[in-house]
Amino acid sequence: MENIPPSTCMGFPNRCIGSGFLRFAPKLKRMKRHFPLILIGLGILLLIFGFAYDLVFAGIPYQDPTPTMTARYAFHSRIASGFYMIGGGAFLVGVLGGVMRVITRCVSGPRVS
Repeated sequence: MENIPPSTCMGFPNRCIGSGFLRFAPKLKRMKRHFPLILIGLGILLLIFGFAYDLVFAGIPYQDPTPTMTARYAFHSRIASGFYMIGGGAFLVGVLGGVMRVITRCVSGPRVS
């Protein structure tokens, strides 16, 4: 091979496999720092969406429903319950991740750069 400058790969600038990752790495570090907050926000958003879905599609159960109406209510109620479960789980994982992060920072002491 000829003398190719280290900033290029096979003669093309920024075509190496890791070059895209290296440009994306600082964003990953920021995302890692805010990951618990992202999960908490996503969990709250899913809980609100589940409540709205439950209100719009399932609604209040009927007094004397037909079997078709009962099946429709049960179907939409299960979907809303899924949103509740996933949203609550994401919220709890975000809160626990944030608490664990604070505890590990307090135990490990100050960072040395």
